Amino acid sequence: MGASVFGKNSARVVISGFRPALPASIPGSNPPVCTDLLVIGQVIVLARPEDNRPFLQRQSLKRGIIHDVCETKIRFTQAKKT
Repeated sequence: MGASVFGKNSARVVISGFRPALPASIPGSNPPVCTDLLVIGQVIVLARPEDNRPFLQRQSLKRGIIHDVCETKIRFTQAKKT
């Protein structure tokens, strides 16, 4: 499974925070409209330790900021459970 899902050149971007930090949510209120996203770029590699049991290892390569995410073409959707 790992080889098919995380093949050569597999990568992902992880949202690690917001800037400015989001305030605690108040029931019935709307969240801030736009913010900067703090992100980490990671690659996924298939690793084999000494016991030769394969596992997927994440390597964080770059950190950055996506400024004013509402002005990008990134569109977020609500996660769905399958």
